[in-house]
Amino acid sequence: MKGKPSLSSWRPSYPDPKDQQVEMVDCSVQTFISDHRPAMVFSDRPLENPACFWVDSDHIYARLNWGQWCVVEPSTPNFAAAICASHYCQMSQTLDNEIRDMSAPVYHVAELPRELFVRPSTGNPSEEPLSRRKSKAIDSLAEAIPPLVDAMPFKHVLLDGSKVDLVVSSDNIAVLFAVYPEDADYSACPLRAEVDSLDLDDLVLPSTVLDDLVRHRTSLGKMEPNAELLLAVIASPKTLESMRCHWGEELAEKEIELVEFTEYKDFLLWHFPLCDGEDGEDEE
Repeated sequence: MKGKPSLSSWRPSYPDPKDQQVEMVDCSVQTFISDHRPAMVFSDRPLENPACFWVDSDHIYARLNWGQWCVVEPSTPNFAAAICASHYCQMSQTLDNEIRDMSAPVYHVAELPRELFVRPSTGNPSEEPLSRRKSKAIDSLAEAIPPLVDAMPFKHVLLDGSKVDLVVSSDNIAVLFAVYPEDADYSACPLRAEVDSLDLDDLVLPSTVLDDLVRHRTSLGKMEPNAELLLAVIASPKTLESMRCHWGEELAEKEIELVEFTEYKDFLLWHFPLCDGEDGEDEE
């Protein structure tokens, strides 16, 4: 009689996994507009369920297949604008002397999915929550007002039931700022793709932030009817560029200025009066 097999000798047999690591690859991409529709041609790369991901005009990516992505460099600004305005684009692959055409969806995202690409830990302050980085940005701006500017900062001012990030005010002038961290690049949500609510950590800004500024100006105007009230957004260059791309007309209509952090002090010097005795060189 044969003895019983040892339980420790048995090993389950699983099928080989089909998943593969997702990687960013170098790829030859030709971009053009055909029949008013954005199109791309990929050389020597197989396409399988491809898609285009639009972050902003400087960050456009293509998913070639479930294992490979690549950067798309627009041939012209018109191509970037066409991708931004399209829900679908045409993708063609040239492989083994054959050309294959297909339609691919275009998605607007704040950034590439973090779960797909491994990012080394840098241990820098940018790993802080965005809400904390926003508060630090507001604090630094409040402290950065040049001494010769006759104005005072007011943080987190409550108007009409909600808060204004920063108000810089003198006797007759006030600027209401919406502030976003300098080290975070947000994407302005296209008007046609608005959503009901977005969290700060989504790195996507709905155009309602402009309506909030206008509402705050109206509220403050009722309390200070004789004051000159200005509106501005201060953020990173890429965030401001995304706003210009999507909200250009609304920004002009609502008279909202866009200010980079490096321009902040000059902005205040331009709009506010100087303290007495600071408008020229000291007299002997």
